[in-house]
Amino acid sequence: MPTYTAQLTTTASADEAFAYLAQFDNTQQWDPGVSSAHPLTDGPPALGSRYAVTVELGGGPEELIYEITEYDPPRRVVLVASGSKFVSHDEISVTPHDSGSAVAYVAELKLKGLWKVGGPFAGKALQQAGDAAVEGLARELARLGA
Repeated sequence: MPTYTAQLTTTASADEAFAYLAQFDNTQQWDPGVSSAHPLTDGPPALGSRYAVTVELGGGPEELIYEITEYDPPRRVVLVASGSKFVSHDEISVTPHDSGSAVAYVAELKLKGLWKVGGPFAGKALQQAGDAAVEGLARELARLGA
């Protein structure tokens, strides 16, 4: 199962970072692989909130429906996404750190059907996409903490 793990520190407070990350349609602002993102449920993020996120893959766009399956503000949010090619399990943890916060992001992909054959290649693609996303996330969180 391809897995991506990243950690970063930011000047954004834990509350600011968590609120920004839990509002998962914000991924369009920080993840260059996301072409569109919008909420499917009304109100602020909560257990059961859903988001439609379109990612650009080598074979074209893939719409994923993310759902918050665990919600422990301002510390941890877990989202599970399902698409036609894979299921993604994303865990985001935020802790206070110095004058800001530390963010840990873990994404695990479970490939579906014939896509399972590409597992070794998917890991490399996930690493590249994840690194670009974390770079964008660090930039956006720095703006929050400025």
